[in-house]
Amino acid sequence: MTKDTVSDFRSVAATGSTWQQAANQIMRELGTLTKHHQLGFVYVSEAFGNDLDSREVFLRQVTGIRDWTGGVGYGVFSNGVEYVQEPGIAVMVTTIPHEAYCTLKDVHVSIDPVRHHHKAWLDKAIAPVMLLHADPSNQLIPDLLDDFTQEMDAYLIGGMTIPQARNKIFAHGMGGDGIGGVMFAPNLQEIAEGLTHSCGIISEPHQITACHDNIILQLDHRPALTVLKENVGEPIAQNLKRLIGHIFVGLPITANRFDEYVIRAIAAIDPSHGAIAVSERVSLGDRLLFCKRDHDGAVANMGHMLDRLRDRVPKQGIKGGIYISCASRGPNFFGSGAQELYMIEEKLGKFPLVGFYANGEISKGHIHTHTGVLTLFV
Repeated sequence: MTKDTVSDFRSVAATGSTWQQAANQIMRELGTLTKHHQLGFVYVSEAFGNDLDSREVFLRQVTGIRDWTGGVGYGVFSNGVEYVQEPGIAVMVTTIPHEAYCTLKDVHVSIDPVRHHHKAWLDKAIAPVMLLHADPSNQLIPDLLDDFTQEMDAYLIGGMTIPQARNKIFAHGMGGDGIGGVMFAPNLQEIAEGLTHSCGIISEPHQITACHDNIILQLDHRPALTVLKENVGEPIAQNLKRLIGHIFVGLPITANRFDEYVIRAIAAIDPSHGAIAVSERVSLGDRLLFCKRDHDGAVANMGHMLDRLRDRVPKQGIKGGIYISCASRGPNFFGSGAQELYMIEEKLGKFPLVGFYANGEISKGHIHTHTGVLTLFV
């Protein structure tokens, strides 16, 4: 177990042949909790992803902590230990004061219940930070994230759970197929967040000059496939099958600013028309960048992200953290042994940390892929 002795955040992960076996190990390692432990985070792997409502009731009863949030991931981890393709639970308990946060029950189709039910709290917590867990099978998730950002001036971070589980998020018994999570008052609980990419930019920005839905016909008034081939280099240009899993497009989040972008896959190519299809609808005049998924570049990018966070962390240090990493990263990309967690510890020191491998990551209200999102409580 990892413990922050000042504010008493505690984190632990465990595995077992049954939920009860793993949960009992978690409880033993957490030790005796206090009345100040009021909010807990819990992530489980797919093997333990059934009947989350009962799992949450169990956690409340044995810990005395009423408020829990979390979800089901492709794998879970805590402080140098990860469980991927095997049963696993990762838990962090915190002493964040109750007035500093407000839990979200399952948000399915509208944010209006959140605004109305929590109006008094939101009136005091101007521009809340939301740490969210979302079900990717709910097609309204992008719209709900936009509504949180635009109508509540909220800063959104979090991740998408796996689509296979029957219930995907811990949502206070509300079904778990929308959005659940926690809102934090930034004036009462300071939070720092960083985003790291697996895919680095390999091109100058190009403008979409002809398109239809997600099909790009022209870039800079030239066939899109021609422009793509010029950017990826001769070996890939001569064998376009090598594009898959290596070359992506980056869509800038803000027009004419190219340091913040979302990665989307190249879904298909059409040599006869010189067109490419991407996994996102695009519009005439949009800009895009070509990006390459690269191990060494990803390690460097994560190092830069951690350096920036280290410069922002106050002298009193880090109480705890949540790390949500794309399922395409982790052992599938960096190798076994929880390499991302060791990079975090090397740069920022050891502190209570839990997280999961996600089906998509949320940063600044946008759904990302092939990224890692680190949230620090400071």
